[in-house]
Amino acid sequence: MTRNPDLLAGGGDPSAETPAAYEFAGFVMDLRRVGVWKGDEAVPLEPKSFDVLRYLVEHRDRLVTHDELLDNAWAGTFVTPNALTRTIARLRKALGDVSTEGTVIETVAKRGYRFVAPVSVIGQSPRVQREPHARTTAHSLGRVLRPTAVLVALLLAATAGAAWWTMSRSSGARHIPRSIAAVTTSGNVIHAALAPGGETVAYVESVGGLQALWLRQIDGANAIPLVAPAPVEYWGVTISPDSRTIYYVVKGAAPHGDPSGTLFRLPLLGGAAANLGNGYDSPVAVSPDGRSIAFLRAGHPRAGESAVMIANADGTGARPIAIRRAPEAFAPAFYAAPSWSPEGDRIAAPLRNVETRQARLALVDTGTGAVSVFAEPFSSVSYTAWHADRGILFAGRALGAEPGTGLSAQIWRQPLPGGAPSRVTSDVIDYRSVSVASDGSALATVGMTNAAGLWLVPLGAGAPRKLPETLRTDGRDGLAWVDAATLTFTSPVGTAQQIWTMNVDGRDRRALTAESTNTWPRPSPDGKTIYFATLAGADEGIWRMRRDGTGKQLVARVRNASRLIVTPDGTSVFFTAPTDDTPSTWKVSVDGGAPALVVRGLSGTVVSGDRLQLAGFWRPRAAAATRLAVFPIEGGPPTHVFDGPFGSDHGGSVWWSADGQALLFTTTERANVWRLALSGGAPVRVTDLPDGAIVRGDVSPDGRTLVALRGTPVRDVYLLKGF
Repeated sequence: MTRNPDLLAGGGDPSAETPAAYEFAGFVMDLRRVGVWKGDEAVPLEPKSFDVLRYLVEHRDRLVTHDELLDNAWAGTFVTPNALTRTIARLRKALGDVSTEGTVIETVAKRGYRFVAPVSVIGQSPRVQREPHARTTAHSLGRVLRPTAVLVALLLAATAGAAWWTMSRSSGARHIPRSIAAVTTSGNVIHAALAPGGETVAYVESVGGLQALWLRQIDGANAIPLVAPAPVEYWGVTISPDSRTIYYVVKGAAPHGDPSGTLFRLPLLGGAAANLGNGYDSPVAVSPDGRSIAFLRAGHPRAGESAVMIANADGTGARPIAIRRAPEAFAPAFYAAPSWSPEGDRIAAPLRNVETRQARLALVDTGTGAVSVFAEPFSSVSYTAWHADRGILFAGRALGAEPGTGLSAQIWRQPLPGGAPSRVTSDVIDYRSVSVASDGSALATVGMTNAAGLWLVPLGAGAPRKLPETLRTDGRDGLAWVDAATLTFTSPVGTAQQIWTMNVDGRDRRALTAESTNTWPRPSPDGKTIYFATLAGADEGIWRMRRDGTGKQLVARVRNASRLIVTPDGTSVFFTAPTDDTPSTWKVSVDGGAPALVVRGLSGTVVSGDRLQLAGFWRPRAAAATRLAVFPIEGGPPTHVFDGPFGSDHGGSVWWSADGQALLFTTTERANVWRLALSGGAPVRVTDLPDGAIVRGDVSPDGRTLVALRGTPVRDVYLLKGF
């Protein structure tokens, strides 16, 4: 490892080595962590800003023209020059480059930009060997190693590209240089599967609420469309062991699929897709001999149960070989996937406990159906893949790791026959899936980064405005107006979510809670009381406190309560909680007592201003389509039901209009808000946001403004080698 200060600003040969990071003006730009830090603090940068900064740094020996930056940072996308101007302005603000001359980025009028700050390159030296037991680490919650510690950590890596790897190869494995490379650059990928030979990847892209299946060579430049875009949700893609067939599962309405999950089989080299039937709640795993498939199914064989299933390769003869009853569940869970052992005698699958909110890796004996569970608990376990004789790889989030704050879901290896799992990756990318070449030399995964914050979005005319100094984790587990001038929201303190308030302009930020994990704050109508859900431990339940955080009192013992809402008269709290395996609407008096089930299968519920109606997303059983529905507040059959592209994961949001005559909601597209009058007619879009996704939100008391956690997720396929 070498550190090479430039002799002059913009000097040095950027191609002399493959760097792991650059240091300039007190900042460290880590190319493997895909982020910039100043000391211990992460510098908030949108993905496009990072791309522009990297290009400028890597071409610091010369002027970079406007057209060159646009062509490289926005390749394949039409944007106006104003996009570059805005990005440069954001970069300068983030880097504190406020002088008119530019001490970091210099503007050359009408021509382009030049990076002028002295740069130190943190790169690779072939003489440095990694210590056998050395590990690199990173602080969670967006805090990373100081520049000095980064240098030490990089000195312990086998290559510059492995600065963030923590697993050492087994001594018997053939030498493969450690590396990670992006296979796609669209930022819209949600699933991927690597062919057994490691030369081809099939992947799914999601654009504007439509999803499509593509195929490309790892080293090729052009992708081949396999399945045209359609209003469906892909639940996984699998390539058969002989590389001749692609299996994929979609959920959606006919003719594209079924809400219960439809399995299709498609020749890899082209041809018509065959519908193999419904009832698939995961991608399928194909047995080593290609004769059988395994998958997960919810609500089977009875309500409240889920199963690991085996069927013939054509989908016939499906039967459960392992069953779990709530609170344990194999399915449903987005991004949960089983995998078959190389010998065909075992199947690995995630097993969740909905009460403890923990997940573990489980093994199912294909002959006897016996289930063994590994001891290490995680916040989540999703995709699994067998890595020859080296164990089981899986995507998992460690307990206490908050999504998007540093160490999100990483790739882990579970040794066999037992022992503690260890990380294969340890960085700021949130990994979704695992797919391994048959010889174990390469791994394909979908990784996500996200730039998010709180925004004020007019529900009508006007431009959205981002609140200053907000974090990408603000409001992820609850966001609401206390009154016209105050917001309440969640944000992590350490590794636990806590309740905060702040002014609507982003100032006067205050934490109201500091113990346990507290979520889903919701104020009383007069704004004097805040109700919230406490998760896990002896304090689990629905609580209330004064708006300054004092006077905490238990309202009711409830497990897994979410999406609280208080009735306009302040007498009851409605909330979402599971009934068996189905999210449902419950209510409890603010004075306490036993919670009562109101509507099974209704989630994300909101109460109308006249206190007579409930609205939410309705999915009464696992195999049903998600619909927007209105119910009487005391229960009973729905008074209004609306079909639409609402997805199957209950991730959208719904609100009442100020006059109570319409519903406002988001669809699977998630970028905009729509209005639907209860009297009938087509939905009308009431916002005009070109990109990003509304993760969480709440409508202001006057009905004119949405405060929203908006993010721009960037998801691509990454290829890992030498792990």
